[in-house]
Amino acid sequence: MKISNELSFSLGNIPGLGTVGYKKLLEVIFKNTNLKQGLLEAGFRTEVISIIEGIINSIGGVPELPKLPREISIIWQNGSEYPELLRSTYDPPKWLYAQGNLDLLRAKAISIVGTREFSLLGKKETLRLVEFCREVGLVTVSGLARGIDTCVHEASLRLKVPTIAVLPKSLTQVYPRRNIALAREIVRQGGLLLSETAPSEQPEILTKFDFARRNRIIAGLSQVTAIMEAPVKSGALITADLTLRENRQIYVNLGDPGLSSFLGTQLLYERFKAQPLSITYSQLRQDLGFAPVVSQNSDLQEVASKLPKTKNYDWKSLSDFERKIITFINQGVIGISALLDVLQFEERSEFGTSSLNNTRLNVTLAKMQIAGILKQDDYGKLSVA
Repeated sequence: MKISNELSFSLGNIPGLGTVGYKKLLEVIFKNTNLKQGLLEAGFRTEVISIIEGIINSIGGVPELPKLPREISIIWQNGSEYPELLRSTYDPPKWLYAQGNLDLLRAKAISIVGTREFSLLGKKETLRLVEFCREVGLVTVSGLARGIDTCVHEASLRLKVPTIAVLPKSLTQVYPRRNIALAREIVRQGGLLLSETAPSEQPEILTKFDFARRNRIIAGLSQVTAIMEAPVKSGALITADLTLRENRQIYVNLGDPGLSSFLGTQLLYERFKAQPLSITYSQLRQDLGFAPVVSQNSDLQEVASKLPKTKNYDWKSLSDFERKIITFINQGVIGISALLDVLQFEERSEFGTSSLNNTRLNVTLAKMQIAGILKQDDYGKLSVA
């Protein structure tokens, strides 16, 4: 049975029919020739079935769609433009209001979220992840909130990475108000704004429920969600929980265990087996469907054989520590703070503790630069010479 947009809208507005029931209703309509029997088997009450049958069988009684601003369109759950990853979630939105480049809904994406009160380390790692997105051609998804979300969108615009912003309320009343200009720039640069709420000229009151609804969309739009920085009570952990419920992968920036703003990401890593971003860009590539640069299971000698040959050093003459540094840099760990995280984590995994500190790493990096093995650009990014 073909469902028109008008019919979809009417069915979606049946009193008491939530997002889960609406998804189930569409499945019954598309799969069953005997509508009433299918609805009964799906658990719909008889009075609701009567309303559904009345709407479907009405002739000329289906109301017109609401008039929208010219730049806003509706993405219907039963339509081809609706993202399949989102449609496959437990309670996808009945429809989405969209402004901008709808082609991004068919592109591979990663959701990136975090706390509003972020640290410099959280921001740096967010920028590094967006750079990775540029490298592999990913779309970024976030919530336009102040803090890490804003960092994601601003970095995406600066690096020419397509970005999707999911709003907690309507597209005509951007929240937070301070990001109105950012929202406009996202659309201007070929990005996309999404909302589950119909456009309105009336003042809108935000509730915690609105943020939770938005977060499930953010989590649903991609196979992977990265939590860049989050205290234990952060709303970003709601997004993480929704990601786990859909059996999708979570990555976390472990950051600084001494900062309370990273206790939430530490919790996700320790108790829920989230992957640590600082050492798993290779695994992240695989989870997103990209060919890995090097195998995570390769030992250092095998990794070395895959690296570009260079006249500046002989692999056999390097210390184990120097080899590890080169290996991780070639895997995409190009910042000194991230490199320190990686090396300390590996030491702790192997020996239960780590004696590596910032001074020792910087001394080694300086020696390797003097020897012509490594180089560092004006932005502090490391690379093999």
